[in-house]
Amino acid sequence: VAAAAGLRQPSLFHYFANKDDVLAELLDRTVTPALEFVGWLAQQPEAAEVRLVALAWHDTHTLCSGPHNLGALQLLPEARAERFAPFWAKRARLQRGYRDLVRGCGAPKPEVSAELVFGLVESVIVWYRRGGRLRPAAAADEVALGALRLATGRGGTFERQRHAAAALLASAPRAEGGRSALRLS
Repeated sequence: VAAAAGLRQPSLFHYFANKDDVLAELLDRTVTPALEFVGWLAQQPEAAEVRLVALAWHDTHTLCSGPHNLGALQLLPEARAERFAPFWAKRARLQRGYRDLVRGCGAPKPEVSAELVFGLVESVIVWYRRGGRLRPAAAADEVALGALRLATGRGGTFERQRHAAAALLASAPRAEGGRSALRLS
């Protein structure tokens, strides 16, 4: 971790008291951007289908874009310790955000569909390979489309919803001050 940050290990502990603090910070970085985006989406007037595509795209793109697969850290046995309860609470709030959007999409079984959608998005921490043929935006496109299919119980390309989600993402504030963009493949 220190080397990836361009630091020597002793320097890292100038900023963090111990390795659990480092892990807590890294875990938080996997969930906070999506949770903030859920809050922003809740204020937008677009239909639930459009907001779900935007959330799934944003969350997937974030999980796939960093130089390291930080999302995989939640799979570590140590991450289940009580010390990391704040991360798990944030993750549960994020999951509720997905569930609320899925309910608005008309799925025949919204509770099951919500679990499947959240699982699909988080699955990228297992299968996505940085530096591989599939770029983060392409992975986000496919996951967002799959999420919408699960949430509605319908097939199709959902061009209208995807275009509306692209516009929504383009208007979304980003921490770096830039804009998100949904690539329509």
